[in-house]
Amino acid sequence: MRLLVAQVDVIPDREKQVERVFGFLERFRGVVDMIALPELWTTGYRLKEEKPHTDIKVFSEFARHMGAYLVAGSIYFREGENYFNRSFVFNREGKLIGEYTKIHLFRSLDEVFTAGEIIEAIPTEFGKIGVIICYDVRFPELTRKLMLKGAEILFVPAHWPHSRIDHWNALLRSRAIENQMYVVGVNRYGREGNILFGGNSSVYSYRGELVGKVGSGEGYLLVELDMDALRRYREEFPVLEDAVLLNKEV
Repeated sequence: MRLLVAQVDVIPDREKQVERVFGFLERFRGVVDMIALPELWTTGYRLKEEKPHTDIKVFSEFARHMGAYLVAGSIYFREGENYFNRSFVFNREGKLIGEYTKIHLFRSLDEVFTAGEIIEAIPTEFGKIGVIICYDVRFPELTRKLMLKGAEILFVPAHWPHSRIDHWNALLRSRAIENQMYVVGVNRYGREGNILFGGNSSVYSYRGELVGKVGSGEGYLLVELDMDALRRYREEFPVLEDAVLLNKEV
């Protein structure tokens, strides 16, 4: 499965940002199977200046146009009177096949949002995938629940600061090793206010090996994920079968 990871900055105009990023991705039409974007990539955390999304048609249409699955990072989304940091996943035909709302809200940035409650592994033609958002990756029980639901690839769209980028790298690799899954970290690069977001979007294998990394600046990563090799590794080294405390009270 050919995956494209897009590491982008955010400009202060939602519509122009969407047009800019989709224009950048256009060159990969018909080349990739799946595309992944960062957290809040259309607005950043300028939530007082930008209007929330209330419709996802533009993302659906882009997935269909590209002929690829789209893990649309996360967006600032309003539903009724509530605001969410929510990720949407579309298939090649542009059909919405899954969504996830950020559960663990970061105290100094996410006050406007309502936390999510639902965890789901999303079926694709390549196997099930899971999505968590940024701060969520610090809570290993969330990724373990997704693995138990059948997820083999974990996507982590993020706005992760450069000042803690060593944590980002360590946490992504840890989640991959613990759960014998591919982990795809898609981080923003760029400055907003006094915060520099650190890029370093990365893909780690089910063995915890670094498959690829973007580094700093805007850019992309194009990688092949071998799902058959992942399944063989789980069969040959069935460590997850020995997780005796999963269903035991201690």
